[in-house]
Amino acid sequence: MLRTTILALFLSLFSVSILAGQPKPPIPELSPQKALAPFITRGFNLTGPNPVQDGPTTHYRWELKAGDTTKNDYSVYAKLWSHTNQDTLYNINITAFGGRTLADMDRKLTANLFRAVASLEYVNAEPEKAAAWIIKNMNSEDAETVIGGIKLSTYLDGNNWHLDIRSYEEPVEFVLE
Repeated sequence: MLRTTILALFLSLFSVSILAGQPKPPIPELSPQKALAPFITRGFNLTGPNPVQDGPTTHYRWELKAGDTTKNDYSVYAKLWSHTNQDTLYNINITAFGGRTLADMDRKLTANLFRAVASLEYVNAEPEKAAAWIIKNMNSEDAETVIGGIKLSTYLDGNNWHLDIRSYEEPVEFVLE
């Protein structure tokens, strides 16, 4: 029993250290250029790609901003992440700040942007299903799903909406007998 417990502890620590150094899997065939389109057509200001060092690994980040909560009481900030500055993305993260009040127009703008981004084309994409899921869940406190091998997470935090899109890998379970 003690030997099994020690072995399980060793394997869990070993697997965490191995997985921590692994690059995040890309969203198949979702290029930065394709993912930037819904933002650029809506007038977002773009910076990047900027290299971000994480230990020995370099990631590239694009940042997009629209609105100003001090002037308009509504703004959106997005980050797109890739392992190279031309390759496929592995993460898209969007926050829409509702400011002091949540106007109906804020909800509509956010829903339209989240639907457009969630329904981008990639390998095994299901755009209609992703768009429908966003509409159903964007006002949830915490919702997530996997559609076409991509994990979508959304939640409402006060007056702020969040959307996170990333590759999904089935968790690996160790079974000791």
